[in-house]
Amino acid sequence: MTSLISSQTLFNVSLGVYLLCFLGYLIFATSKNKLLGTLSTSLLLVGLIVHSIGLVLRWLETHQTGYGYIPLSNMYESLIFFSWTIVLIYLILEFKYCQKVIGVFITPLPS
Repeated sequence: MTSLISSQTLFNVSLGVYLLCFLGYLIFATSKNKLLGTLSTSLLLVGLIVHSIGLVLRWLETHQTGYGYIPLSNMYESLIFFSWTIVLIYLILEFKYCQKVIGVFITPLPS
């Protein structure tokens, strides 16, 4: 059974979302427009959700091939997981400390 959307497609979408968030955070840092900061954070959360679905789908794809391993077995999968972790930790810290300007430095990393 082949899925309509592959994990690679979801990773590409999340990459695009992360790049948009970077631009949003960059403009926010220069203008201090609170609405833009909130929009960038919301969009980053959407990107994290899409990225998470991509990781789960990647795991399911390995089960369909008969291997069934956690998607951390090669460099590509490890980097995808590392970028997911960076975004997750940043969002936790942003909600805790309310420092959106740090997003300018964090969002290019998963890209």
